[in-house]
Amino acid sequence: MARLIYFILSLVCMSIPDVLAQSDAVVLDTVHMYIRTLPNVENLEFTKTGGIVLYTGNDPVLATLLKDETILEFKKGFPTSQNDKLKRTYSVKVVTPKINPLSEEQLPNLKKTLIREASHIFEFGEVVADTTVKVYYPNDYGTTIKGKKNLGYDVSMAHYDYLGMPQAWAYTTGFPEIIIGIADEKLPKDHPDFKDKTIILRESVVGGGHGYSVGANAVAQGDNAYGIAGVCYDCDVFGSRYGSFSTFDQLLELSQAGAKILNCSFVTTKYYETAQEVINEMYDNGTIIVASAGNRPWSENYGKKLYYPASYENVISVSSVTYKYETPYDNFGLSSDGNYYAQNIKNYLGRSLGFTDNNPEKEPYIYLVSTPTLNPMVDIVAPGVLVFSFGNYLLKPEYIYNKYQSTSMAAPLVAGTLGLMFSLYPELPLPEAESILKITSTNINEIEGNKPFAGHYGAGALHTGRAVKMVNDLISPTETLTVENQDFNRWDFILTALSESVVIQNQTFREEASLRLTSKNKIVLKPGTRLQSTNKRGIVLAIDPTLSKK
Repeated sequence: MARLIYFILSLVCMSIPDVLAQSDAVVLDTVHMYIRTLPNVENLEFTKTGGIVLYTGNDPVLATLLKDETILEFKKGFPTSQNDKLKRTYSVKVVTPKINPLSEEQLPNLKKTLIREASHIFEFGEVVADTTVKVYYPNDYGTTIKGKKNLGYDVSMAHYDYLGMPQAWAYTTGFPEIIIGIADEKLPKDHPDFKDKTIILRESVVGGGHGYSVGANAVAQGDNAYGIAGVCYDCDVFGSRYGSFSTFDQLLELSQAGAKILNCSFVTTKYYETAQEVINEMYDNGTIIVASAGNRPWSENYGKKLYYPASYENVISVSSVTYKYETPYDNFGLSSDGNYYAQNIKNYLGRSLGFTDNNPEKEPYIYLVSTPTLNPMVDIVAPGVLVFSFGNYLLKPEYIYNKYQSTSMAAPLVAGTLGLMFSLYPELPLPEAESILKITSTNINEIEGNKPFAGHYGAGALHTGRAVKMVNDLISPTETLTVENQDFNRWDFILTALSESVVIQNQTFREEASLRLTSKNKIVLKPGTRLQSTNKRGIVLAIDPTLSKK
């Protein structure tokens, strides 16, 4: 079994604006370290402010070593692992002000400094090859753009940072032949972000601009110095109306017209067998459906209520998650009735948190009324709070971000991600596309506040950057595809890899989860891997040298 690398360095370098202006693709070199503490060391304390992580612990030696470093991340690297050494391993990302990556001679010196000077804290570290992370920012990315001026709306699209969107766009920004169908209220087909890429199959109503916002999240034209960039901004779009819950004739029409992905940000409580059969036909036709799970809070039905079409088979059901602040203390307050609270904390399933015994030093819990719909049919969650309302701006206009959980806004982020994935590999089988979405999602199981909802929020939080990268690695004969950092106890996962190798590490498939992984070359199992399925399909790892790209 291959030896697990505990300490990884890869360079992320901030580049000067003059250099960035010469190229649309911004290349960052990041120092990424995995470093392991001694068994008796308590959790190291860090806080994040304005995107920078600061050491807030009491150790003067470590404070001195880190005071001049620009730290982007310092957190447990393997939060779900049961392995003692992995539980003591931290993931650290540091920015270096060099344009060129550190030399091989410099890399070990950086590691040795931490191990030597803070030997009372750290016991081991290891250095591997430099890795370059490419990112791309369209010129209408919003206020968190890097390396160039934002020419679009003066709005924050910070949820794109959370989703790793710039990393995804380094691989693809979409392809016009990959068509996303939007069944909703009216699309703004004459707006510069939709003009020349939108075909309306059935007219709908403007309403409150719901269709404007949903469509923009998925496909608004990017890099056109106007408006905002949708997730799959170079994909084309078909528009139609919502409804027809028993026949979904408008969805079938979209599928038959060539839509690869359908977004349904609407719900009904009524199940129709005829509708399930229509969905099965569309799935067999090569169309995958993404639907919002609903916005009714846990306090109303405790995960027992299903909404459709999200809860039909062969549909990806999307609920929402918060993304904004790193810790509860970054957006912390005291209500007028004397209760401490926090809001919009990253990776929590509810927008509002309270504290046990009203004590801010205790673990926060989620107010049940502040969750979206969560149920066993949910597949994945995506940002649905504090997302810019494109539709509101077109109707008012004013810059407004939705304050409450909205799975309607979360679903098109998943639909757009699938558009990017199919743009890289149009023949990607639908079951594998769903497997990739789940495998690359952010594991949010270990957040204490999320634990009461276990089994009701899907695989985790969408990460577009990792999903698109996995598709790239899957079909690239020189890449290594890595499956890591998740714990699945259900679903059937299928992957077919043409990559140089497939590495599985710190990853669990157990109970009702099955895995069928076929690799053209080799499969490497590293420590932290648990393959303990009780599913009749089991775990199948196979090598097939005859595999080829379709």
